[in-house]
Amino acid sequence: MATTNIWQQFKALIPEGVRVVATIAANNGNGTSQATLRDGSVITVKGESISAGQMAFIQNGEIIPIAFSKSLSCRQLCLGIITMHYLEQMSRRPQLPEGFNDVDF
Repeated sequence: MATTNIWQQFKALIPEGVRVVATIAANNGNGTSQATLRDGSVITVKGESISAGQMAFIQNGEIIPIAFSKSLSCRQLCLGIITMHYLEQMSRRPQLPEGFNDVDF
C-alpha cells in the first residue's frame, strides 16, 4: 500500500549514501581528482568529469557529474537536488504496458 504521508514520500526520493559538496582542486590524469571538502581536507575521488575550481557532488568516493556555480542560491541548489532525485526515482520506475496510464491503477 502506498503511503499518503508527504514526508515519507519525500524521504523515499532521497538516495542512500552520503553525498557531500566539494571543490575540485585538480584532475590527476589517471581517472581520479583531488577534491577539497568544506572543512579544508583534501580527498582523492574517482572521476575527472569536473574541471579544477568547479564544485561537485561526491558520493561513495566518486564525482557525481552535476556541477553548479557558486552564484546559485541555496533555494536553487535544493530544487536542483530534489529534481535530480526525482528523476533518478522515475528512471527506476517500471514502465506500464501500452494502453495503461497511472489513472488506471
